[in-house]
Amino acid sequence: MIAPNLAQQRAIEAPFDAPVRIVAGAGTGKTEVVSRRYVEMLSIGGLHPDEILVLTFSEQAAAEMRARIFRAVSDAGLRYNRMDLAGAPISTFHAFGSRLMRDHSLRAGVDPGLPFLTEADTVEIMNGAINAFLDGGYEEVYDFDPLDKEVYTWESGGPMAVAIALAAQLRNQAAEEADIAARNLYGSSDRRAVLEP
Repeated sequence: MIAPNLAQQRAIEAPFDAPVRIVAGAGTGKTEVVSRRYVEMLSIGGLHPDEILVLTFSEQAAAEMRARIFRAVSDAGLRYNRMDLAGAPISTFHAFGSRLMRDHSLRAGVDPGLPFLTEADTVEIMNGAINAFLDGGYEEVYDFDPLDKEVYTWESGGPMAVAIALAAQLRNQAAEEADIAARNLYGSSDRRAVLEP
């Protein structure tokens, strides 16, 4: 990365006693800023890798973040090795939440055997929802055919965007499969408001 801009430099050098959230579009240097901040916290802040929490949304982003942080720490000549960084809390929000619930379930009053949705569970649920929708399930919700391009414009992802958003919400809520099948996911809201022509 070339020299960071003012906003990036502020994030890198922000006080260590407060969280920093990096929000920016793809290709804007977020991972580089986080890895530089990580090095800053180790070298100037005197923290240990297990004292720095780094969270991101996808497994791919978490793996990239871990690799970039390791490179940045190595390039900075700090005394930490791969084993020090292997146990560092660098993960997805979902994995971190799962670990917290697993490690502190009794304290939180949650059943320690509560299963969380995995990526495979999410794909299975999403495929089922899409297939049910395409097999005519939309007829129970809409009084028009949302797949008919004459009545529906496919801007903003079309009707599949709703199914994908629903699957993401289910994954983030860590709902059990039996609960998903048993509850009305839209509650008492007007389901037609979600998808109008």
